Amino acid sequence: MLTSLHRPRRAGEILDAAFQLYRRLFFPVVVATGVFIAPALLLDLVVPPGSLPNINLLVNVAMALGTAAVVRLGSDGYLGQPADAMTAVRHVLRRVLSVLGTAIVQGLLIIIGLILLVVPGVIFAAWTFAMVPAVMLEGRDTGDAFTRSRELARDHLGHIIVTGVIVIILSLLVQTTLVTVIDEILALPFRVGFVMAHLMNVFINPFPALVTTVLYYDLRIRKEAFDVQLMTEALDDDPARA
Repeated sequence: MLTSLHRPRRAGEILDAAFQLYRRLFFPVVVATGVFIAPALLLDLVVPPGSLPNINLLVNVAMALGTAAVVRLGSDGYLGQPADAMTAVRHVLRRVLSVLGTAIVQGLLIIIGLILLVVPGVIFAAWTFAMVPAVMLEGRDTGDAFTRSRELARDHLGHIIVTGVIVIILSLLVQTTLVTVIDEILALPFRVGFVMAHLMNVFINPFPALVTTVLYYDLRIRKEAFDVQLMTEALDDDPARA
């Protein structure tokens, strides 16, 4: 189904489209993210305090899986298809090795790039922005996903970087505000505050994932005329033309 979302957009318009998806898909994206992160948070309440670094690693893995599920849900919402949280979770579990491999490759490239005077890290982040959509929406493995993402990013690095920087700033502002409320206003015990800080990601993390999804389709529209493809498919499925 072709909608107003299916057109090239500037950075601000991409964020607005992602926010529309977030509002419309709030329940399924939060449920899908929570399915992955909840076990790690529950474990954190019972393990010894010295295990917190391991819990952090487990939470990061859970968030990578949750991000993949949200990308799938965002795609379904973007294309006007039913968006079901548990269907997205099952799809992630079927692709779990590629999803985790993608998270590792993205993380390593960005860290190495940041060590090399920051700018390469920003470029690597732009090159790899579409790896998760390539895995979740096109069925690619990690290596092919990197090639696909770099291909989509070619000639549009500035567009990707500007969009990404805005998302990072907005996410940090929201997270900093909430952490301040937890630490200084509510004055919760450390372990409870630790869990609450990670729990916030169930609500914060889906938005960047939805921005990534809209940006992925935006690049496909710009480079592959994906909007025309959608329009053609819609006309082919129109009973009035049969």
